[in-house]
Amino acid sequence: MQNKKLLLLNIPLAIFAFILLVSLVVTAIPQKNYSSYPRDAAAEIQEADITVNGRTFTAKLPCRVPTPEARTPVRVSFRLEDSSADFLYVKTVYCPLTISIDRNTLASIGMLVHYPSFMKDPATEVRFVPLPAASAGKTISLTYYSPHGRNSVTVSAPLVGKVGAITAALSRRLLPPFLLALFMLFIGLLLILVSTMSSLRRREIRTFFHLGMFSFITGVWSICENNMTQWFIDYPCILYILSFMALECLIIPFIRLFRNFAQKKYQTTLTVLGIATETAPLVSLLLQLLGKVPLYVSIQYFHITLPAFFSVLVFLSLLEFRKYHTSRMLKLLSQVVILLAAALVEVANYYFHFFSQNSLFFEIGITLFILYSAFLYVRYVYHLMLSQRKMETEIRLLTIESREQEKRTMMMMENSRVTRQQRHDIRHQLLVIRSMASENRDTRLMDYIDTLIESIPSAVQSFCENPPVNAIVSYYAGACAQDGITFNAILDLPADLPGISAMELCSVFGNLLENAHEACMRMGLDGSRYIHLRSRIHLGTLTIAMDNSFDGNVVRSGDIFRSSKDTSLGGRLPSPHGIGISSIQATARMHGGDALFEAEDKVFHSSVYMALGGEKEK
Repeated sequence: MQNKKLLLLNIPLAIFAFILLVSLVVTAIPQKNYSSYPRDAAAEIQEADITVNGRTFTAKLPCRVPTPEARTPVRVSFRLEDSSADFLYVKTVYCPLTISIDRNTLASIGMLVHYPSFMKDPATEVRFVPLPAASAGKTISLTYYSPHGRNSVTVSAPLVGKVGAITAALSRRLLPPFLLALFMLFIGLLLILVSTMSSLRRREIRTFFHLGMFSFITGVWSICENNMTQWFIDYPCILYILSFMALECLIIPFIRLFRNFAQKKYQTTLTVLGIATETAPLVSLLLQLLGKVPLYVSIQYFHITLPAFFSVLVFLSLLEFRKYHTSRMLKLLSQVVILLAAALVEVANYYFHFFSQNSLFFEIGITLFILYSAFLYVRYVYHLMLSQRKMETEIRLLTIESREQEKRTMMMMENSRVTRQQRHDIRHQLLVIRSMASENRDTRLMDYIDTLIESIPSAVQSFCENPPVNAIVSYYAGACAQDGITFNAILDLPADLPGISAMELCSVFGNLLENAHEACMRMGLDGSRYIHLRSRIHLGTLTIAMDNSFDGNVVRSGDIFRSSKDTSLGGRLPSPHGIGISSIQATARMHGGDALFEAEDKVFHSSVYMALGGEKEK
């Protein structure tokens, strides 16, 4: 049921992921098989003459050429020296391109007639353009027309040669990030599958789902961004939209992942960030569809907001770690720092062009983040499963202990009944003997019989109407009276407590009184030894409060008070309370309550509350 609710809450992300996957699969149509071409060396044109606005200059490629206005022609010319070259590989960046050789047009790329009306500029395109025979020694001209959304033209370095050699040269540069993108898609789908099919707790399910969505969306962005994808999917417009939408949606699952671990007081800030990150892609897509602002222009705002979001998350992580010093938040902080560093490198490389592959370092940073996160969460789930197994074992042991406690209580109740009957019968017999002795006037015999009558203990004391509780309290009241321990109990409990079994009552009261009695006995005869027990029903809740004296020596392990009977450390732990505390806490929590234990000076305080009625919590 929790898994279904999670899918409903994240249905927008699930639909987006489905659309991306279907788009990639359906459009994966091979363009051409180039394996039959020889793989001779391919030449990259690294220098060319550039003419813009009547001015010609020589520039090294790749480069950016400033343009005064949209659709300004920028002609790039170079002489073809390779006589064996039969293909030219070119790349456009949001601008139309015309290719000619000796003023004869070979191809036109990125023409807007092939795009929908909302595209004012074409998407990035790559093409293998066949060259005519005897092209050696001729001049090839590439005429770019500057885009509307930029004041410059990006001129990539073209390649000439055999198509097999060109693809081999490009593969060395494009294949590693392409394979990395496929790996991200695989990891994302795997984590999403784990989250929807596992039986983990709600937090763990959310963690794997959001981490999987983050990895999957990253893979979609990377594979649509990679120029190699156009070799197989000849739909530049689809790849263009998917690429930018995936990049702008990238932060959404991460914000949700962060909210899964943050404290409540940061939830408002994270909710605001979440709304902003979910609204921004819709706004940018709407502006693109209306033909107002192209996606490659609105992405510049994303380059500012992405590091800003990560910086805010780093700040919140630092605040929470400084206050709570939790290892969980320290690990989350290290994960966010990885993404922040990758985002900063990505933005710097986008504007300053340190490397030809813009998104390479961001992809590497995200990969490190996902692998590190997956390792942490898998390890966490592994330890969680071990803890669950240990807890199940402890619950079985506590169940056995509770059943044994119930058996002892039943024996106490039966012994109390038999004892009352015996007291009643003996008292009547002694009264008869005394009557007979009084007729003979034997004063010594009468005095002796009076002494016997007075020495017979009174019936079991009635502390409450609940038989199991009364039997246990009566037993320990008698034990305390025999051992010189002051015992006081005020119990206002009915005969039936709905939702709480007699076995569970026996376990709680029995363990409380047993621990308290043992703690008082360890004090010896020095000091005041006492047990004060109170219990009542208030607002549908059973409350139990007990104070008892002890010798003041206590050893804690977290919230657990270890027993002096614990032999795991050689019996050297002088704490007054033992495993019964775990049993009490487990029983209380099953009934929507809890048990608290505090040691103050030489007084041990125990407080237990349990909700009456209703289903038990699992």
